[in-house]
Amino acid sequence: MKFDAYCGNVRGQTAEQLAEVVAFSCKARVERGKGRRRYSDVFEVKDGNLGVGWCGTDSILGAAYFEFKGTATPEAVASVRRHWPAPEHTVSRLDPCEDYDDAEAFTRLVSIVDANVDPRVQSHMVAPRNGDRGRTFYWGTRQSQAMVRVYEAGKHPDRLHFGRPNWVRAEAEMHPHKSLLKIAAASLSPVQAWGLAGWTQRVAEKLCEVEVPRFSVPQEPPRFDKTTLYLARAFRRHWELMLEDYGDFECIGRELREVWRLDDEAQEKGTPGVW
Repeated sequence: MKFDAYCGNVRGQTAEQLAEVVAFSCKARVERGKGRRRYSDVFEVKDGNLGVGWCGTDSILGAAYFEFKGTATPEAVASVRRHWPAPEHTVSRLDPCEDYDDAEAFTRLVSIVDANVDPRVQSHMVAPRNGDRGRTFYWGTRQSQAMVRVYEAGKHPDRLHFGRPNWVRAEAEMHPHKSLLKIAAASLSPVQAWGLAGWTQRVAEKLCEVEVPRFSVPQEPPRFDKTTLYLARAFRRHWELMLEDYGDFECIGRELREVWRLDDEAQEKGTPGVW
């Protein structure tokens, strides 16, 4: 089991620094690339003519974004985790996969997924009409947290040189949606990553014949300092009355800022405040 794709963010680093570190670990090189969508300062990480992935500056989050896919992904993952262990880096996508190599693999794997998938999850198959370029079966969508695909990897044009016509891959594509889950996912092994959803957990246990733990982020009770607790408890009825008058805490906040502003002005003038 390994990661075929791994995407996320590293804060406090430039895209070029991130690309250089990963390239060194993968024995690859760094080339400046073109901007992509909301990403600037893009740097490609390449091994020969093959792309390992790329890094760019996320203009919205103000972090270095990375996206690695392909055969060098396990080395790239190890490099990112070694230099920026969670929570220094977070993950927005991770694709754990397992390879099989026999004539009946595609049919067998599709049957396994069908037997264990959630009934609400939709599926479809893509079969190229021109040439035998391999079939792909999908369960779920990229908009959801989990998607699974089974495809004839050995028949893809870019993999024909491996000479493995029976090579089939079962792969999950996981998209952690919540911030705490993105932090936690940055420490998961490929097997553990299948446990991010209940139905993918069941599928992985049948595919790999190993126990896959169902993963969930532990929810710690919130902690408050003593002063905040005192204000919330002692003046609860007053806060509730203000909520009835103002509608929400954002309006209450504006009211408090206005009180503070008038008080500050009164203090500067040496006159009584707003009381």
